[in-house]
Amino acid sequence: MPGIGSTDPDDPAAELGSADPARGYLAGLIDILDAAVVATDREFTVTGWNPGAERMYGCSAAEVLGHPVRALAVLPGDLSLARLERELTERGRSRIELVARRRDGVHFDVEVTAGAIRAQSNGELIGYLAIHRDVTQRGREEARLRASEHRTEAVVEGVTEAFCVFDEHRRCAYLNARAVLLLNDLTGRSLARADLVGQAVADVFPGFAGSEVEAHVVTAGHNQQTVVFELPLGHRWFHVHVSPSPRETTVAIHEITERKLVEADRHRRTQQQSALADLARRAAIDDDIQDLRTDAVDAIVGILGADRALVVEHERADDRYRVRAAAGRAPEAIGQVLGPTAAGPLLARAMAQGDTVLYEDAAETGLVAAPREGTGWVVVGVPGLDTPFGALAVLACQRRFGPDEADFLRAAASVLATAAARAQGERALDEVRAAVPALDRPGVDKRLRLLLVEAHAALREAMGAALEAEPDVGDVRQAGSLAEARTMTDDVDVALVDLLLPDGDGAELIADLRRRSPDAQALIISARADRAAAASAVEHGAAGVLTEQTHLLDVIAAIRRVRCGEPLMPLAEVVDLLRLAGRRRERELDDRRALDSLTAREREVLHLLAEGLGNRAAAAQLHVSPRTHRNHVANILAKLGVHSQLQALLFALRYGVIEIGQPGEPA
Repeated sequence: MPGIGSTDPDDPAAELGSADPARGYLAGLIDILDAAVVATDREFTVTGWNPGAERMYGCSAAEVLGHPVRALAVLPGDLSLARLERELTERGRSRIELVARRRDGVHFDVEVTAGAIRAQSNGELIGYLAIHRDVTQRGREEARLRASEHRTEAVVEGVTEAFCVFDEHRRCAYLNARAVLLLNDLTGRSLARADLVGQAVADVFPGFAGSEVEAHVVTAGHNQQTVVFELPLGHRWFHVHVSPSPRETTVAIHEITERKLVEADRHRRTQQQSALADLARRAAIDDDIQDLRTDAVDAIVGILGADRALVVEHERADDRYRVRAAAGRAPEAIGQVLGPTAAGPLLARAMAQGDTVLYEDAAETGLVAAPREGTGWVVVGVPGLDTPFGALAVLACQRRFGPDEADFLRAAASVLATAAARAQGERALDEVRAAVPALDRPGVDKRLRLLLVEAHAALREAMGAALEAEPDVGDVRQAGSLAEARTMTDDVDVALVDLLLPDGDGAELIADLRRRSPDAQALIISARADRAAAASAVEHGAAGVLTEQTHLLDVIAAIRRVRCGEPLMPLAEVVDLLRLAGRRRERELDDRRALDSLTAREREVLHLLAEGLGNRAAAAQLHVSPRTHRNHVANILAKLGVHSQLQALLFALRYGVIEIGQPGEPA
């Protein structure tokens, strides 16, 4: 280093001179450093200037040695340089950044680290030694990083989701504006972002500790896997997406209250339609009208969340109203006559006008034993065969019935009216039969008329021949498909229907059969003893289910039994099968709602999985990173409630969302 080796006691470079071998070795190291090393005396006059300084500033040692630092063109005097000298004078060390100028006029950023040099003999200050580093590139990178952070923050601030970041100690590191607004809205507080950053999550989000949310966050961090779940808070719902990393956890929160309300409304409508369909089916075929009425009021109370539901019959002879069915918190006993006369005009009005009578307050009607403020109720007339049967009354406390509930109750009253009319008609028919028994009428062909629907021709023809040989069988029509069978449903007593037909489910024929031959009975033939198939058949109205292994003599016996009106299955088994069918229908609805929740991109991922693409290949086709693709797959598994990609594919295949092609063909 030029200046090192000097014998001037005031020259700090002399302390690094070569008179001492160790110091000479140190001076040699300084000369080969890439960084600029500059030595000055106590007055900040340059006494040392290594080759690194010559390269950095473009000035030789001869040009700068002996000149004050402030006088150098490459280090123009500014506040930073003045601060450097002041800190060195006061504290003996300093570290600053300043703007320097090369000999060619180019400005660049320099980081200067300087310290005092003292004589070893007496500790007297003899000068200063500074290391200069060019940090221009670092400054540019830092500027770019700051700009990127600003852009990222602007994007995060602009998203519609609440966005939070927590560090490994679960302290809040960042919240976007939407998160601050949501937090204030949920807690009723008025906090700024500065009040929340650095706080523990449990302090930022009251109720976090020990909650389901904490469990999900802990699970995500422990497994280092994304967790997606739905969170109810009061009357609001939120979709929460937790993305962990080793040092932080990102949580995105999106409100889905409107979607959940739509889903709840859809579920409520589905419940109503399912209940009405079941009641309507039973009203057409069941003989026990009292069970139907009881199940109807039970369903109404459960679906509408009502406090009471009553079916009331009008006894014209005494002009009074008798309770025929009751559910909920109803003190009225079946068979009880409604005492208060105030209820009479209202029930009569409902029966007379044939429409829903809505009331906001039931206090003066006589139908409420202990009315409370806000009690609302609906009364719907139930028509009969010739005269009105009575009315359906539904009451609820602390709620109001709307048009949708009124429509549902009108439909339920219509079903009850159908059952009442059918019961009245059957009573009238019984009276006629008692006068002129049908079995004694001459010229009536009492032999059975059968319809045999079987996909396998050999089995069908063999069964047909065996049935025709029976003495009480007069006609056996044969069909191999639904379409063919639908042309043969007139004047049929009993139909034997194969469940698996080439063009559909054999159980679908039962409705057509009942329209064309109202008194017909249907027996379903299944390839195996499958309770799900049996449940579907009974739900469609089948009188019984036989397997292909059933002996022909047992089949003939079953035909004769159902023709005579005898049940093939115990009532308890029928109820179990209908419940099973209902659960399968509800599960299918839940499954379809889960599929509807998939985004367009997640459906693309499912299709690529069906094509057999691996993670990297699928990510490349979607133009996303493999990690993003894995996140999409994780979201799909969470939404569908499955645990593997194979289960997800089978789930989607079941409902026709995807198709699996042959090898070499597109799916």
